[in-house]
Amino acid sequence: DVTFHLTYQNAVDDVLPQSSPLSNVLGQVIYVRVDYAGVDTDCPTIVELQLIVQPTPEIADPSPLELCDDAVADGMTQFDLTQANTEILNGL
Repeated sequence: DVTFHLTYQNAVDDVLPQSSPLSNVLGQVIYVRVDYAGVDTDCPTIVELQLIVQPTPEIADPSPLELCDDAVADGMTQFDLTQANTEILNGL
């Protein structure tokens, strides 16, 4: 059984578990309590977990890939879409 708490003491006391989804603030620390099913002792594991939220990357429209029809003149050609990777990923 896994629960999430805003303070270490709440995790120890097993009170005020947080609901999901959790609204958090940047760099917030939460405490994760794990109770083991079938264990007769009350000896849970409690760990500290720092939440790190990365900003959403800005996505720009990539430049169009333009190629001429090949020698067959059937209105088709092959595109190498990996040519746009660097521009699309923008340093990611």
